Amino acid sequence: MRKKKVQIDNGELESLVRKLHFLEGSNKALVALQEKIENLATFHSEMILSHDISHLLATGLNKLRELVEAETCSLFLVDEEKAEFVHHASIPRRLSSLSKSEVRAQIASGTFGWAVSNDTPVCVPTLVFGKRENRPKCAIIAPLHTKERTIGALIVVFEEDEAFIRQGVLKLLNILADFFALSLANAQLFKDLNDSHLHTIMTLVNAIEAKDRYTRGHSVRVGELALQAGTELRLHEEALDLLRTSALLHDVGKIGVSEFILLKKGLLTGNEHDQIKQHPAIGAAIIQPMKGFEKVAAVVYHHHERYDGYGYPDGLKGKDIPLAARILAVCDTFAAMTSDRPHRKALSLDRAIAELKSAAGTQLDPAIVEALLRVIKKKEIRPEKLRVGV
Repeated sequence: MRKKKVQIDNGELESLVRKLHFLEGSNKALVALQEKIENLATFHSEMILSHDISHLLATGLNKLRELVEAETCSLFLVDEEKAEFVHHASIPRRLSSLSKSEVRAQIASGTFGWAVSNDTPVCVPTLVFGKRENRPKCAIIAPLHTKERTIGALIVVFEEDEAFIRQGVLKLLNILADFFALSLANAQLFKDLNDSHLHTIMTLVNAIEAKDRYTRGHSVRVGELALQAGTELRLHEEALDLLRTSALLHDVGKIGVSEFILLKKGLLTGNEHDQIKQHPAIGAAIIQPMKGFEKVAAVVYHHHERYDGYGYPDGLKGKDIPLAARILAVCDTFAAMTSDRPHRKALSLDRAIAELKSAAGTQLDPAIVEALLRVIKKKEIRPEKLRVGV
């Protein structure tokens, strides 16, 4: 039996090749999309657990750009007072101005408003990106919504490609936008709670300093020095926030110490000194019940530990002392030396620096002393700027 020959003309062959290429590309895109979706669990955890808005903007946009392989990712947040979308971040930063122009153009075209009002990501040709190079590009506009309101929008720009890849990116970005919106809403709520706590903190600080005119402004000054030292040590934002709050509250326990002792001009007796030494524990006990302030309470409790282990209340030594407590110890010591106190006048800047150097390695962490000395040198701090007493 003779085999029947099948003839395919060139047009049919080209069509078949195109379909095979399309299917191959589609399959690769689906596999890539599946791998990216599997990575979303980690991404979701990182985003939801972060309370640092700056960290969210930086790492979140980088992660988005990585997952969707975009040329740029930009975040616009709603300014409720101005009733407009305001640019907050772009990755990479050099494309910020182009992203702003793209959004203005998409708003003028009506596409941006449609996406936001319908809470639906849309993929459209760019109106600004790629025009100079005459290269077609796509922009995805992904609104960020909570249950109550619109909080912003993500703008993702990438090279124009096959429809199936674009649709895959669109679906992925829809999921990511929900993560991003929830994370930002959580971070903002956490910030609002912290602002409320900060008001409570300042009320306590004012109550303490009302008892002792010689230390009025001391906690704020220690906080300023601690933030500068922390920045010099390249601490991240969360660690700096802990420093800021702990500095404001480090002497809150003095509210439980007699005014007679706090204002005494002569030397303290042994019993009086023992009472003063109770203020870190009293302060920690006051702070501990405040939700989310457990780390602050620990820093306040340990801010009078010594680097050599001869401090109080627990006699911790070296790196066993929390880092923030070690920073506060240095800044608290320097601020106290350069302020008028009941039993002495403020030391000169040169004398205070000499005392700091002398205490490095015994009372104080030498690395933090060096960091504060660099801050003092850079900022050209003068003695008149240091004195907070009356």
